[in-house]
Amino acid sequence: MSIFDIYINVIESILFIIFHMRVFNVSFKKYYLYFGLFSLILFVDITIYNCFSLNELFCVLSILSICILYIYFATENNIIHIIFISMIIYTFSLFSNTLTIMLNQVFFNNSLSYVILVIVSKIIFLLFVIFIPHYLN
Repeated sequence: MSIFDIYINVIESILFIIFHMRVFNVSFKKYYLYFGLFSLILFVDITIYNCFSLNELFCVLSILSICILYIYFATENNIIHIIFISMIIYTFSLFSNTLTIMLNQVFFNNSLSYVILVIVSKIIFLLFVIFIPHYLN
């Protein structure tokens, strides 16, 4: 695993937590310790998954569990609502990856490198983080 992969894992974990914070209107000033702790836990989870090539189901369930616990501790909202929104957010993450792969195949004939694909995928996910939470409230 390279330094680039570690940076991408950090960015992805922070984006997941920020997406959840924006959807559930969690104040960063009030819950910055939870933000740091759960971002670190999510980063470790994603890194372990990438290092050891664990089962995809384990990855999905662990990411969703960490995000659900974060929002539950921060808001104590209805757990069914939190689970549903967390699954939608994970779907947006998958959609950004899929969209990047499709763009590479259609417009670039599979010629883009791994680094460019990952960066474009995270940029698309960042755009989702910026524009989508307003509609999920």
